[in-house]
Amino acid sequence: MQRFAGIFLNSACLRVAAVRYMAFKKDDNVRKKIEIGEREFATKKDALNHFKTILNSYEFGLNLNKDDLKDILDLLESHPNVKEKLE
Repeated sequence: MQRFAGIFLNSACLRVAAVRYMAFKKDDNVRKKIEIGEREFATKKDALNHFKTILNSYEFGLNLNKDDLKDILDLLESHPNVKEKLE
């Protein structure tokens, strides 16, 4: 387990990051996979469900495991205002 230093995650934070910044990319009406870090998701809903599962699997104050921490950091890095969000 690793501590998520100084960043408190809540459903609003993940929901905003997941919904607003992982929109489908459409090219000639063909949906492309959503890539966040090294993960690929078939749909926006799949990505949102993945991050909701991480959020709901921890009690407040518990440390994230290595894999979940990496996924959350990848998600946060996809946010256009990442520096402001991490201050």
